[in-house]
Amino acid sequence: FDLRKPLYETIQNLTVESLIAFQQKHVKGRNYSILILGDRNQMDFAYLKTIGEVTELSLEDVFGY
Repeated sequence: FDLRKPLYETIQNLTVESLIAFQQKHVKGRNYSILILGDRNQMDFAYLKTIGEVTELSLEDVFGY
């Protein structure tokens, strides 16, 4: 049995209203972390800081080597 099948079938019937309701019930008010990988010279750190706290990690911090 493919466990993804019921999820796929449910997604086919989603509406904008149901997505908003899901966000309001399950996501709103939670804290979360975002990891952005890329060339630090192409990052807009000023913008990222408007979203929240920014911590720059080394490759060793992220990948362990």
